[in-house]
Amino acid sequence: MSSQVAAVRRPRTRGFSLVELLVVITIIGILVALLLPAVQAAREAARRAQCTNHLKQIALGFLQHEEKQKFLPTGGWSYNMVGDPDRGFGIHQPGGWDFSVLPYVEQLALYNLGSGAAQGSAAQSAAFAQRIQTPLAVMNCPTRRPIMLLPTVQSQYTYPYSTARST
Repeated sequence: MSSQVAAVRRPRTRGFSLVELLVVITIIGILVALLLPAVQAAREAARRAQCTNHLKQIALGFLQHEEKQKFLPTGGWSYNMVGDPDRGFGIHQPGGWDFSVLPYVEQLALYNLGSGAAQGSAAQSAAFAQRIQTPLAVMNCPTRRPIMLLPTVQSQYTYPYSTARST
């Protein structure tokens, strides 16, 4: 008789039923849905911190420019003027502050593009075009938009004003 009782009391292997599995998946889905906004908020905070860091780098570039040149970067001749590294800094520089601050935000190679090229030459125009078409991460806030090229309004990358000063 004891052998019959042992045969009846065999341990049963237990598995998950479909309902239990669906309940577990639902709970995991709810937890992920609760966690997703926190992850997005953390990403946005990181983008804001990166934007703040970019602004700080530009401000430090302004201060380093002022320390070395004894004046803050100028606004350039016009909004569509391209900077010329051979013209130095100050009133003779057609480029604006964004060009003048390049050496101080670790972009010296970009600043020097076209340096030494003949005035109005194809090499100078090509170098100016390359500089204009180089997107800089430091000039972009990742919260606003990704780094991308924007269309320019001028087809020639030279400045239209004569280099000679009228008296």
